[in-house]
Amino acid sequence: GGAAGAASCARRGDDLYLCDVSQTRTMSPWPNQYAGIVTSGAGRMSARMAPGSAVITAYEAEFGHRLVPGTLNVKLPVSVDMPAYARTIVRSDGLVLVTPASVTGVDALIVRHSRTEQGDGRHSKAIVEVVSSVHLRDVLGLTDGDLVVVEF
Repeated sequence: GGAAGAASCARRGDDLYLCDVSQTRTMSPWPNQYAGIVTSGAGRMSARMAPGSAVITAYEAEFGHRLVPGTLNVKLPVSVDMPAYARTIVRSDGLVLVTPASVTGVDALIVRHSRTEQGDGRHSKAIVEVVSSVHLRDVLGLTDGDLVVVEF
């Protein structure tokens, strides 16, 4: 089990039903708020974000803190576009959109390759990849299938 913040969700299999994040909306400074399910990724970002790598250096410059290598993948109940205020980082494999975020109250960044944003990436747009200065699975006690609130 993990932390689900103030979101009230009923879950069946891999799908979300009746997620109510209205209890947290009035207290949140973020314009977009979703309840999502933690899911495993392919593990590619842990290697790409090795300490000192160009990827982690660019993300850390955007975040202003050291980051933990890897991403937390969260499956949202709907496909989402990155917000208009997302910043663009140039990586060797193309452009990446980055926006400040919060996962169940913990500061983070959502990162998405421009190919995914255009509908041609490895993930659907219902998956968000999250990086943080803390290991989110450990700090929030998360395992695959747990519910989290993602705000950005």
